[in-house]
Amino acid sequence: MQLIGDRPVYAATDLVGFLACEHLVGLELAAMRGLVDRPTRLDPEMDLIARRGLEHEARYLADLEASGVQVARIEAGPRDVPAAQRLAQLWTAAEATERAIKRGEEAVYQATFFDGRWLGLADFLLRVERPSSLGAWS
Repeated sequence: MQLIGDRPVYAATDLVGFLACEHLVGLELAAMRGLVDRPTRLDPEMDLIARRGLEHEARYLADLEASGVQVARIEAGPRDVPAAQRLAQLWTAAEATERAIKRGEEAVYQATFFDGRWLGLADFLLRVERPSSLGAWS
């Protein structure tokens, strides 16, 4: 969850958190608004897992491109910008994702889905040759 201006933008993890504990979302919102301190937890194992995940993602992207797969890269921009700019970045990234999907790109990296309230990010979308409303691919 992130606060962009005065409006919360939710992600899938927020929905999972809500289903596990409704109170958790209220605490997250309060922390974002500075009403309570977010508890910090230093966990070197989680840091290691996160770093390895990013390394794996970078290797997979490099392998895709080295094998000749055309990859559309979506840039959502930095998060630490003014709210209006951040919203514009997310809308632009979501529109670029939609265009790449409709063009039938072989792969889309950092696909962004955004409707103004919910944000979804996919590391990779891969085209499959199965007819859909897009054409001969899905």
